[in-house]
Amino acid sequence: MKKLVLLWMLVFTVLGCSSVAEETSTIDEVTSEDVDDETPIPAFNREGIVVINPYDNDDINDLLLSLLGRRPTQFYSSFNEEFLATAQHIIVIYDDQLFSELPPSTFGVESIQVNELVSDRLDSTQLVSLIHPEDASVVETLLSNIRPWMFESIGRYSFEVFSSLAHVNDESRLSDLDVCRLTTDELHQDGSRRGFPYAPAGTKDKGTVKTVVIPLDFPDYPGDPSVLEDIKNDILTAEEWSAFMSNGEMVYDIQFIDTWVRLPYEQKYYPTHDSPFFNEYQSREEAINQAFIASDQLVDWETIDFAYFVFPYEALLNQPTTLYGRLRSTTPRAGTFDIAVYGNERIESYTKDKFWSHFVHEALHFQGFVGHGPCISCPLSIMMDENSFSKAILSWEGFLADWYQENHVRCIDKSELKDPFVFRIDSLDKLGGQPGAKNIMVRLSDTKLLIIEHRNTGPYSELPSEFRGIFPYVVDMEKGSTYPQRMWDQRQIDLDNHWYAIYDGNNYYNGMIHRPGSVFAYDGIQVRVLAADIVELRLHE
Repeated sequence: MKKLVLLWMLVFTVLGCSSVAEETSTIDEVTSEDVDDETPIPAFNREGIVVINPYDNDDINDLLLSLLGRRPTQFYSSFNEEFLATAQHIIVIYDDQLFSELPPSTFGVESIQVNELVSDRLDSTQLVSLIHPEDASVVETLLSNIRPWMFESIGRYSFEVFSSLAHVNDESRLSDLDVCRLTTDELHQDGSRRGFPYAPAGTKDKGTVKTVVIPLDFPDYPGDPSVLEDIKNDILTAEEWSAFMSNGEMVYDIQFIDTWVRLPYEQKYYPTHDSPFFNEYQSREEAINQAFIASDQLVDWETIDFAYFVFPYEALLNQPTTLYGRLRSTTPRAGTFDIAVYGNERIESYTKDKFWSHFVHEALHFQGFVGHGPCISCPLSIMMDENSFSKAILSWEGFLADWYQENHVRCIDKSELKDPFVFRIDSLDKLGGQPGAKNIMVRLSDTKLLIIEHRNTGPYSELPSEFRGIFPYVVDMEKGSTYPQRMWDQRQIDLDNHWYAIYDGNNYYNGMIHRPGSVFAYDGIQVRVLAADIVELRLHE
């Protein structure tokens, strides 16, 4: 009975491509004669679906055949290599016996675990879906991933399932990027600007940014020399990150001082800014200037754009310590100079081995990145949470900073959505100068923008499955920029900010990710998620 239930669930889930075809019925279907000559039409050397079902049952197979839209489908209880040459989509349901007889490597897949579904393209026109369920209770969750794969790998290349390639990413309907460059005269609290024209808040925002990292210790908490090499190697990751994430438009050039530099006073003279003792012993300006003077013989301060201080682990266990700001300072060797600086008060940088991501987060604030949104505590950006899954930069921030190549950003005015618009988005996490649209931005008004990104894994994003998919958020120039972080009402605080995520359901933490089948409406726009990387946009009354 359990196996029968499992297969019934397969029946209703594997039909994702048929469901998508029904859901997008307002898009006119076309034939190959209707497609523009410049649109590539894939050549098919395979057709139909092969289902390898060791629980062979005629009633189930008959039902599958009808629900698959009468597309050519064959059912087998065992595998034959001829299927690889004849079938467009191969669906394999594993039981323990079949697993031992038919290893996943047959399909070019390294492995498949219990309670896992693996879908992969063998080439541009063939898909394999491998399913190894433990019991019926997990089948529905596993099979839900077949829908986007079927749509992407079969639907996009098959006129009988989807309308055609001509309707996907119709460049003729896009707007000039200036349409999406929302402007504002208001500056954020730190001097940056949340809209155009871009306003760096304290240091260079493009080109080579000269930085120095200085380990600082105290008479009562001397630093451990043995940790400096590891900290240096970690910090230097920021150089590679900057080149990748900015497409080479901004690169950190990091000088690391490989010795502890002693400050003149005990640690209590350098408390963090939210300590009750802040400014009790000396001003922040005095404290920072002492750090400059102590390292004066090691650093050519006139050439530095940003300085970052590291403190001993034991000192941070004792009390948080920070030195930050942009100020005019004077040292005996360099004379007078202006510089932005931040001292690392976070013990997490030691425990999570991520000095570099905190370095980047704080440096970008001075480079004009407001950050801390559109979901303050969520793991999708280095400016949301520098210690979390993704160290990417969101589209709005990269767009503001002029880090993108022109083909990375796509803009469309709301008025162009009278007819449905279907758009495929490349993963923002796989940027690194690679061509392709990393977002779609919809101008809703003179002050408001809807931005939709596709999030996945990448060199600096280790996103769990629940954080992979479509990520929509709003940028609103009529709202201010705030940094409050109170988790009991954080969602409302985000909504009061100048940018905020659009959620699928009521889950604050991962509800901002929308998966195939999700539909939401915002400000007269309906967005339907057709696949993990494909959305349909249309006006919504």
